[in-house]
Amino acid sequence: MAAKVTLDACSHANPIFHPMKSSFSRLSDVVPTRWTARRDVVGYRAHDGPCWRIYSFPKELESLEDVIKDTRSARRTGCDFCQHPCHGISHTGNPCEVSLYLETWQKDMGKPENFDAFHVESHGSGIEAAVVSLGGRHGSGWKKENQDDFFVLPIVTEGDVPHFAVGVFDGHGEFGHVASSLARMAFMEKFESFTKSGGGKLLNHHSLGESLVRQLFEHTSRVIDSYVCDLSKSGSTAVVCLVSPERVIGGWIGDSRAIVGITEPLILDDEAATQSEETLLINRVVVPLTRDHKPDPVRCPSEANRVTRAGGRIDRLATDARGRPTGPFRLFLKDRWTPGLAVSRSFGDHIAQEAGLVSLPEIQTLPLMSRNSIQIRSTDMNQIIIMGTDGLWEWVSSQEAMDIAWGANSAKEAAEALAELAQKNWALNLHGRACDDITVAVVFLPLN
Repeated sequence: MAAKVTLDACSHANPIFHPMKSSFSRLSDVVPTRWTARRDVVGYRAHDGPCWRIYSFPKELESLEDVIKDTRSARRTGCDFCQHPCHGISHTGNPCEVSLYLETWQKDMGKPENFDAFHVESHGSGIEAAVVSLGGRHGSGWKKENQDDFFVLPIVTEGDVPHFAVGVFDGHGEFGHVASSLARMAFMEKFESFTKSGGGKLLNHHSLGESLVRQLFEHTSRVIDSYVCDLSKSGSTAVVCLVSPERVIGGWIGDSRAIVGITEPLILDDEAATQSEETLLINRVVVPLTRDHKPDPVRCPSEANRVTRAGGRIDRLATDARGRPTGPFRLFLKDRWTPGLAVSRSFGDHIAQEAGLVSLPEIQTLPLMSRNSIQIRSTDMNQIIIMGTDGLWEWVSSQEAMDIAWGANSAKEAAEALAELAQKNWALNLHGRACDDITVAVVFLPLN
């Protein structure tokens, strides 16, 4: 039998989760290690819900490239093995292209220790938060570091209202893992300072509002700027959400994103109160809580204008076959081809600060619906928050991500499914040659 993932929950005595000091399960612990050369492919379920599976190479095919060449000749369909809509020839017993890439990755024993991280946190009120962080690949091997980081912090206010603070950070550059780790620790340190004098509870004058989020970002920026490490060309994006049953407050810099799945009533008259939950009409919508901070005059014109006014230069590095610029817009100094960042806000990146990069967050508050407001008696209806680094959003749309979360039975199941989908998309679109670090945080809020 395949081993199950162990998801370490924070203890009530020490509710602050410290990813670097906890024992994580790795994906190599999740998948089985038994291999066969049988023509029929053997699959294994690593845990309940969405799963990783391992398959054998068909005996008649000598190499991975032979199998991939064979699969690409088939029609596009849903693969019976990895359940991904990719090229598959499952009717002949062969796994699809994605399955073969993932199999090759899992056979690679060079994965660093604690490269992947899993965490689940829950509250008696029904709120559940789960995070999955998977390190990436470059070329033929695993990256040296998973440069993503995160925290999950349960907070109790003086009114005993349950809250969660969740943060996701995406490091970049040579010391990106240092920047993202510093960001996580600085946010948690500031939260601790707010709660110590309140006996473990957040004092009223530090209420969970936008001003608190702004203080957290300012503190983190000061910590990173004063740290003794060369962060001239390294930094981290961030998205941090304060979540309660009534609202979600998000602050962010860079291209890590957060979206919210809202349940809205379609019937608001008195007759709705007498209808059963089977006939009550509701509407589910996906609301973007964040917008990317990129030096992109097409998709982010306000950010592009801001950095050019500050003296930065925007350009693209690649050209197509006809010599036309292509690829992402990047931020450069006015007179030099450096640093070439694809984001316009982040922590660190000290050289880019001369070209208009800032660590000033945007902050947005979104009220959430209650069960009473939509007159629904169902106890399994959730508002959902999904946060992720660009390793998730590169290939997965907001609607697709939320559809998966709405179909999951728990935040844990949703986070696992989204991380798995993102990794499969990287494998498929880049033909197994590269995969970004992927971090997904999901919060389930029952309608209160």
